[in-house]
Amino acid sequence: MAPTYELKLFGPIQVLDREGRDILTGTCGEKAKGLLAILAIYGDRPCSRAMLQDKLWSDRGEQQARNSLRQALSQLRRMFGQDAKRILLTDGGPVLLAREHLKIDYFDPDVNAASRREFLEGIDIKDPQFNIWLSEMRVNSEGSDARTTVSHASGTDCENGPRLSLGILPVLTSVNDDTAKLVANLVIDKIATNLRYYEVFDIHDFRDVAAAGARPADLFLKVQALSLGAATSLSFKIFKVENQFVIWSKQRQLETAALATELLSEMTAQLVDEICNKLLHSGIGGMTAEREAARNLIEGVDRLMRRSERSLAEATHALEKACDLQPKASYFAWSAYSSAHLLEAKVLDLNEIRARADYWAARAIEADPHNPLARSLLSHVYSFVFRDFGRAAALIAPLQSDPPDLALYHYAKGTLACYTGDYDTAKVAAARAVRFGRDSPYQYLFGSLRQMAHSLSGSFEKAIQYGTMSLSQQIPGTQPFLPTLRYLAANYAQSGDLVSAAATYRRIEKRDPGFTWRRLEDPAAPVPADHVRRFLISGLRTAEKAAS
Repeated sequence: MAPTYELKLFGPIQVLDREGRDILTGTCGEKAKGLLAILAIYGDRPCSRAMLQDKLWSDRGEQQARNSLRQALSQLRRMFGQDAKRILLTDGGPVLLAREHLKIDYFDPDVNAASRREFLEGIDIKDPQFNIWLSEMRVNSEGSDARTTVSHASGTDCENGPRLSLGILPVLTSVNDDTAKLVANLVIDKIATNLRYYEVFDIHDFRDVAAAGARPADLFLKVQALSLGAATSLSFKIFKVENQFVIWSKQRQLETAALATELLSEMTAQLVDEICNKLLHSGIGGMTAEREAARNLIEGVDRLMRRSERSLAEATHALEKACDLQPKASYFAWSAYSSAHLLEAKVLDLNEIRARADYWAARAIEADPHNPLARSLLSHVYSFVFRDFGRAAALIAPLQSDPPDLALYHYAKGTLACYTGDYDTAKVAAARAVRFGRDSPYQYLFGSLRQMAHSLSGSFEKAIQYGTMSLSQQIPGTQPFLPTLRYLAANYAQSGDLVSAAATYRRIEKRDPGFTWRRLEDPAAPVPADHVRRFLISGLRTAEKAAS
């Protein structure tokens, strides 16, 4: 099929129809022209909205940038008219230009370097990030085959530097202290495995090689171990290679009998949380694309868990930027997981949220179908956002024979069990999530799951205890987590404490003005199962009456 339109990027940007008429000039503003050029250069790869906003509206606030992008897309749709739906592909998430409908001079082998005019000649967009991109494009396309420069110019070349790398040194023990060495190496193995799930560090294991010599690492993890009767004392240190400066240390003692229990997994999960939070917030190393991606990921997750409308927009922006910089399964899975928070916040239409979640979930599975963290996050997405409990169960089923030391795995397993009515499984999973996520900055999620499991099984007093504890664990300065408040009000009502039910209901109304239990009757409400909906409606109806 011959292309319907011709897009000229050398010289003044033009879109020519089959009659050779320029339909772009006079119909689209400068930012819409720049948007079209970026989409064209990216080729067959969808562009996240975060990246497009960064390129064209970097000096604007998040909300204004989103609105401006929508307006520019609307201008392009009007220009393409009835062909817009097959040329500009988006469901409210990433944007793709279907290039088979356009002949683009940038990729035309018949347009040689000598005959080309300046790339986007005369375009006038006063945005610093766009002008950096434009300058790079002009340099890359000048006097060379433009087709060979697309990967670099589009910002997708992430091989310009490694991620933050952590080298693991041989364990230091007393002579013949084989027990301490065994315990320490077992702990280190679990730490290294968990760190790899997050995909933000390169792990280099030097325990089986000589300690001398240069190594490709920014940091070293050193563990000293000493047997103390029936226990082993462990001293952990992470220090910079360049100056031996210690940036993290921890002392732990582990009973030998605990090696066969979950206490070992609980300890290593907590150590991994501490290491991630310390290393990724410390600004260590240069800002390569991979390190910038990791920092955007951590920033995005942090803002996601703060849950305000503003921080939610910032979170999705940072997560999508991380995905642009580094195509990793866990990064894509976090972007998919953010759709659960978008659903709770009601900032997008349900179909838009599901389209967005489906896109990122597919990319996560394609990048690595075996990553336990990604599968855990996606299981929650499919149970909560899509209400596809079969798909959610299939995602975490392969992990159950050797459960990872991830609080988020147990969280996903527990929420799914709540939705399918398996409350015994839900309680066990919730308790494990709480233990493994004790040092996590979003531990309140795990406490809220524990509350939900006891609520639905009729243990109202326990549920109230866990719900109150969850609220106390939330990040200081953030608003109360609405699901926790809803279950708490319903539990107070079911237990007969109408005074507390009314007070909690008023907290819900303050947090979510205009709230009424009738909202939960809406199929798009963030309540994935009918028995959950019935429980909440019954309790909240009573609480609302008590508060009126």
